[in-house]
Amino acid sequence: YSLVVDGVHLHPDTVLMAYNAHPEGLFLVSDSSARTLAGSHLEVKNGKKVVLGTDILAGSNCTLLDAVNLLHKQTTSTFHYAVQCATTKPAELLGLGSTKGQLKAGFDADLVVLDETGACCRTFLAGNQIFP
Repeated sequence: YSLVVDGVHLHPDTVLMAYNAHPEGLFLVSDSSARTLAGSHLEVKNGKKVVLGTDILAGSNCTLLDAVNLLHKQTTSTFHYAVQCATTKPAELLGLGSTKGQLKAGFDADLVVLDETGACCRTFLAGNQIFP
C-alpha cells in the first residue's frame, strides 16, 4: 500500500497506525509536481490548491526524500527502512527490481547521496552526476 507522507495528506498517527499494521507492505509516493517544486506560486481556487492563475492542481511540494525523512520521524522505523520504502519496494512492485531500487552490480546507477542530516548533496543518473 502507498502513503503520501508529507505532513498534510495524513495525520502522523495515521501513518504510525498503517506502519504498525503492516510495515512490509508500505511504500512511499509523492503527488508533487515539477511546477510545485520549481517554486510556482499557489492559490486556493474552489477549495483546491492550484498553480496561480490556472486550474492546474498543484499537488504537494513534498519531495520523496522529505517523505523518507518524515516516515522515519513519525514511526519507529529505521532510516534504512524508510529509504527502502521509496526505492527497493516500489521498484519491486513495478517489476523493476532487477535493475532499479538498489545499489548493486548490474543495476542502473541512479542514486542520491545524502549527508549526515538526510539532505541530498549529490544525484547520479545512469552513473552520471546531475546535481549539483
